[in-house]
Amino acid sequence: MVIEKICKALWIKYNEENLPPRTHNLIHLLSTTPIELDEHLKEFMLSLNRFQLEGRYPDYLTKMYNVCNESFTTDMIDKTNKLRLWLQEKVQ
Repeated sequence: MVIEKICKALWIKYNEENLPPRTHNLIHLLSTTPIELDEHLKEFMLSLNRFQLEGRYPDYLTKMYNVCNESFTTDMIDKTNKLRLWLQEKVQ
């Protein structure tokens, strides 16, 4: 996921070690950086975390299919693109 990769790039930028922790948790990755997240952004990133984990395990696929209708998916893509642009600015 592109958001995870950008969060890991930010982790590397702000930490002396050059290897980020082995986690898919987006909030955890940013917790040791000066990047400040408001509550709405934290909630959205927590929802992305759910897809990071559940999407990797076949047992969760049926559950995800029930949630991911067209409206939900369009909204998530739009919000994710906005988050991606915002985080990419922080990497610069």
